[in-house]
Amino acid sequence: MTHSPQPMHIPDGFLSLPVAAVLWLLAALAVGVALRRQRAVLGDQQAPLMGVLAACIFAGQMLNFAVAGGTSGHLMGAALATILVGPWAAILLLACVVGAQALLFQDGGLLALGANVFNMGVIGALSAGAVYGLVRRVGGGRRGALLLGGLLSGWVSIVVSALAVALELALSGTTTASLALPAMAGVHALIGIGEGLITMGALAVVYAARRDLLIADAKPRLADRAALIIGLLLAVGLAVMSPLASADPDGLEAVAASLGFHEQARPSALQVFGDYAIPGIADGGLSTVLAGALGAAAAAGLAYLLLRRRPSGEGSRAPARGLAHDLDPYLPGDSPVHRLDARVKLAGAMAFILCVAVLPSGAWPASLALLSGVLFIIALSAIGLRVALRRSALALPFALAAAPLLFIGGAPGVALPEPLAGVVISLPGLTRFASIALKSWTSALMAITLASVTPFPEILRALRALHVPRQLVSVFGLMWRYLFVLVDEAQRMMVARAARSGISPEGGRPGGGGLLWRARVTGAMAGSLFLRAIERGDRIYLAMAARGYDGEIRAFPPSRVPGWQLGALAFVLVGLIGLAVLAIR
Repeated sequence: MTHSPQPMHIPDGFLSLPVAAVLWLLAALAVGVALRRQRAVLGDQQAPLMGVLAACIFAGQMLNFAVAGGTSGHLMGAALATILVGPWAAILLLACVVGAQALLFQDGGLLALGANVFNMGVIGALSAGAVYGLVRRVGGGRRGALLLGGLLSGWVSIVVSALAVALELALSGTTTASLALPAMAGVHALIGIGEGLITMGALAVVYAARRDLLIADAKPRLADRAALIIGLLLAVGLAVMSPLASADPDGLEAVAASLGFHEQARPSALQVFGDYAIPGIADGGLSTVLAGALGAAAAAGLAYLLLRRRPSGEGSRAPARGLAHDLDPYLPGDSPVHRLDARVKLAGAMAFILCVAVLPSGAWPASLALLSGVLFIIALSAIGLRVALRRSALALPFALAAAPLLFIGGAPGVALPEPLAGVVISLPGLTRFASIALKSWTSALMAITLASVTPFPEILRALRALHVPRQLVSVFGLMWRYLFVLVDEAQRMMVARAARSGISPEGGRPGGGGLLWRARVTGAMAGSLFLRAIERGDRIYLAMAARGYDGEIRAFPPSRVPGWQLGALAFVLVGLIGLAVLAIR
């Protein structure tokens, strides 16, 4: 008798919202770091290998194998991926696999997706990499050492990931650590043996056919066409065998049933192909096989798109600049975020900021989820977290306008000690102030990221494409361009003043009179700069009118937005709307 594979990952309801939000943040940061590290060494030649490996892991995870006590386990694949392509690429592969399982087949909840990626991808890959590296250093490149490293790293990756799940369940209040730790460790110690044996068997085949994939060196690993074809056939074969998988509950499901919290599981809010079945196909076995093939293809496609790199010379071109200036926030690059269409980026950023604005005070899980999202985008864009944080710090003082809420927010309150006796901090006011500060900082980070990855002319064209009135776009564009001219003019005036006033370049006492005299000179300079601005504005308008300017932004004919970018934007918009609705309710 055939059947659908058992659910394998943490469902919604097992983890509390704060724990799930923190794990989303950690997973997003880890995936961003992995992308940044891997894109430096992996390109189009290696991306097919990543896609085939992701497809094989997806299909292999559908095959549950029986272990003792009426429990089943399944391949996680973190150790195998880490050994073949390295821990950072393995994190990305597992993120693609787990993401496809959650989004297409509701295997693992959407709120718990961050936890599943963190446990299986991050913890699994890093722990497997540490164990395998230790065995390789001790045993060298001999076949026995390679196979032993695969066995041990597979076992450790399963057990350590299971212990992480146990701690997360305890932190969520779902169960106690004294019950969850031994229960999860016991059953997954048995499942880990199966993981280790499968990993060791796969490495034995790879060692016989492509030994170079297992030899550690500094060169990116390649796979020839024959290896890719074999990998694809293996993925298809595993998908075909998926209806024959064990029907016993997997390790987490068995522990949940034994400890009595299995009823807390909640169905996923997104239902596409639930239970690895395609609607409309009566034959359960055929439905499972087709679903497995579809999922493997989706995981492979995600991995390929994430890891492929455009050849140099293609992609986004840096805009021609007549005046390069520190005020320009754009940072040229070739990241996936840079290559997105400006209209998609602008629409997504506006929707994101609107979602942040409508969140009620104290909606901490939703606020942290949005913050983790923008931090992930920053990491993916490779503009540098330090740069983004430094630029966003300029927006934080504006949040101080809400500081009076600390004292007028109402009861209950906390009285401050000496020397501030008599001052009472309102706890509801503190909550509102912290929410406003977090929301303003998150919105500033998104706006800064948009400006850092999108040339200004493309932003103007995107505004017109979104039907912003052309008068507003023209004023915005002229204001921005003329700002650079004014700043340069002001700097030249300051240099001239310093030369005429005898100001020491070494930072000595300024010459040219006292404070009032310098204030008068500064005022005169400001007035002169204003008059020059008016005169230059008139000359600029006459020159533009002579060239046929009619208030419309001149641009190349608009190109079509790629369909996959529109689909991704629609998915993001639906997610933002759903998050806002859940937070408001």
